[in-house]
Amino acid sequence: MYVIRLKIKQTEYFNGLCEKRFALINRCHNILVRRSMHLLNRLKHDRQYQQLLDTYHSLDPGSKEARETGRQMNEYRKALGLSKSGLESYIKVWQKRYSGHISSHQAQKEAERVMAGVEKVLFGNGKELHFRKLSQATTLCSKSPSNGVSFDRKNMTFRWMKDTFSLKPVDKDDIYMINALYPDGNGPLPVSYCEIKRMMFPNGWHYYLNVYVKGTAPRKHMAGTGRAGIDPGTSTMAVYAEHKVMLRKLAPEAEKYTTLLKEVLRAMDKSRRASNPDNYDPEGRVIKGRRTWRRSARYRELERKFRSLCRRKALYIRQSHCILANEVLRNANEIIVEHMDYHSLQRKAKNTERQDRNSVIQDRKGRSKVIHKYKRKKRFGRSLGSRAPSEFLAILKQKAEASGGIYNEIDTKTFRASQYGHSEDTYTKTALNERFKTIGGIEVQRDLYSAFLIQHSNDRYDSPDRQACITDFAAFAVMHDKEIKHLKETGQSRPCCFGF
Repeated sequence: MYVIRLKIKQTEYFNGLCEKRFALINRCHNILVRRSMHLLNRLKHDRQYQQLLDTYHSLDPGSKEARETGRQMNEYRKALGLSKSGLESYIKVWQKRYSGHISSHQAQKEAERVMAGVEKVLFGNGKELHFRKLSQATTLCSKSPSNGVSFDRKNMTFRWMKDTFSLKPVDKDDIYMINALYPDGNGPLPVSYCEIKRMMFPNGWHYYLNVYVKGTAPRKHMAGTGRAGIDPGTSTMAVYAEHKVMLRKLAPEAEKYTTLLKEVLRAMDKSRRASNPDNYDPEGRVIKGRRTWRRSARYRELERKFRSLCRRKALYIRQSHCILANEVLRNANEIIVEHMDYHSLQRKAKNTERQDRNSVIQDRKGRSKVIHKYKRKKRFGRSLGSRAPSEFLAILKQKAEASGGIYNEIDTKTFRASQYGHSEDTYTKTALNERFKTIGGIEVQRDLYSAFLIQHSNDRYDSPDRQACITDFAAFAVMHDKEIKHLKETGQSRPCCFGF
């Protein structure tokens, strides 16, 4: 399945209708959230269900008794109404009151989304459900090509309930879009479903029609042949293919958007303080308790600008990832990647520890004092938020499989690419700040060498093929030196993990 995004010709009537319908679908979502929270609370205080839960935790996972207990718990939740079908039945009464604006499938789609959050609370790492703000409601989605929103390719229009609206025509020179709209010549377009999507710009909401089409998207780039090994980092990617070596910083221009976002946030805080002086104490802190906050026209303008910058930053990061993924796939059709648990890297450290070195500080009276400061608990959350390495790997996997390629992950516990040296055939632990290592008398960048080892993985993906490494290392060293020289000649600032 692939998506075609088409711009909607906005009119005053259409904008007013969208505001009303998005407000209704957001109310629908929050009604379902409130219902789910109530049912989850009932489960929490239900003795019979809690006994089943304790029994399930005491059994071996995968055993026959555990499966039977799990089935009983599932039936208990369904009888209570905490299921996808239960939420759909619950919201049906509300939907009929607004059937002129919200279709049955659109209400069912919101039930499906809320149920996904419930499953995270029940079976995943979710803690609790949250109500959704109106500004966070950005899509109004159907489940079929005719219920709610239907697309007319011939006239470039779409029907939304009883109203018909026009779409901006597609550029005749846009070959990719023409091939996407007409995958089989003039044959019917196999539409799965449609949705209305809105995105914030400085001048307000812009609306688009997303058409989900069954099939494979047209290809823009042809994949190469051969293997490519990738050593992913928190902000960089090291790639080695048979004829290409790359050491790249992910989304290198993301800091510009971060700087602009900070400036807008400072302006928003200044405007908020000027409009609500009674909500702050003499030291500038917010007074505790329930307060009424006034949002001036200037503040609302800055808020739209902030959300627009967030959208532009996210789109830039995705575009940068797609460009890099296309460059990788031009040189290989089999991708081998080291698995990284980015979710654990973004969390703060749990243990509170003090630094080993002494720190001299001064108190308010100017007296010096020697203490051991606490270690910072922060890890890689900010870097992961600005670089989105997990998104890059997801894009690379999707593009590789769509072009008929292969995407595999090595077994990190047995492979240990950062510790292995093929010349001595030994594993040696090295400090994280040691960015270069000597292999067979040749100094190589640590991440690029790891990518070289990953590319020379055996068929089980659990260890490097030493004989293949010995055969190809000389060619890798030449390409490695050429890439490092090119990066140094550009004169651009590089992350510390590059080592230069």
